[in-house]
Amino acid sequence: HAAHRDVLAAAGLEVVALPVDDGGADVGALDDPAGSPRADAVLLTPAHQFPTGVPLSPARRGALVAWAARTGATVVEDDYDGELRYDRRAVGALQALAPDHVVYAGTASKALAPGVGLAWGAVPPGLLDDVVAQRRLLGGSPDALGQLTLARFLADHEYDRAVRRARARHRARRDRLAALVAERLPGC
Repeated sequence: HAAHRDVLAAAGLEVVALPVDDGGADVGALDDPAGSPRADAVLLTPAHQFPTGVPLSPARRGALVAWAARTGATVVEDDYDGELRYDRRAVGALQALAPDHVVYAGTASKALAPGVGLAWGAVPPGLLDDVVAQRRLLGGSPDALGQLTLARFLADHEYDRAVRRARARHRARRDRLAALVAERLPGC
C-alpha cells in the first residue's frame, strides 16, 4: 500500500519492498545473500497481498515466523481484506503462529461501514506499553460508544453475520462484473 509506505517513511523508517509472486511476498528476501537480516520489522498483508490478491503461502508463512523468531524481528500483519475473502477459503491469521512476534491489525470499517472508524490490534506483550504510549501521543481517543457497540456486536455474533452478508454481496457484484466484462469486452 502506498499509504503504508508513506506512514513508515514519515516515521523516518527506510522502506524496502519485497518481491511478490504466486506464493505471496518473497520472505526469503528479508535476509541478505550472507543470511543476515535486512530488516528489523516487516509489514505484510498475508491474507490478501496488495495489489495482487494472492495470499502468503503456507511455506512462506512458516519461513516468515521462523525468520522473526531467529532475528527477534517484528511482523506487522495488516488483515487487509482478510474477512472479505470470497474467491477462496479464508486464510488464518499469521499472528496465531507467532504471537510474540506478530502485531495483528485490522479494522471493522469494510465489513460494517467506513464511518465506523474503529481499528484494532493484537499486540505482543513486549510491545504493548510502547503501542499504548504512542497511541496517547497521537491524541484523540477512540469513540467509547462505538467501541462498546462493536464489542456487543461481536459478543452477539452479529459481526460474523454482517461479514457473511457483505461477503455474499461483494461476491455477487464481482461475479456480475466478470460476466459483463466477458460479454461486452471479449478477450479482456
